[in-house]
Amino acid sequence: MTGKFPKEERYGLATFRLRLIVRRGLHDNIHKEHQQFCCIALGSCVELETQWIIAQRRNYVSSEDFSGLEDYSDHESRMLMNLIKSLRG
Repeated sequence: MTGKFPKEERYGLATFRLRLIVRRGLHDNIHKEHQQFCCIALGSCVELETQWIIAQRRNYVSSEDFSGLEDYSDHESRMLMNLIKSLRG
């Protein structure tokens, strides 16, 4: 396609297009990595919540403290899920 450009524009416009294509590819990669990172973080929230449940069942934390931790974990998980949805959207 760039071969049809005037000779004086071929180099500048053609390399500009190539830079855009490369930049787009890098953006897509970063975007996918960000999604993956958020999914890993969501998994960590679930693991942490499991550890809190175990600690509460063993009476290492009070039911009141556990409730606060559970609310915090739920809030963080929902924020991560919404971020993942927006990245996929």
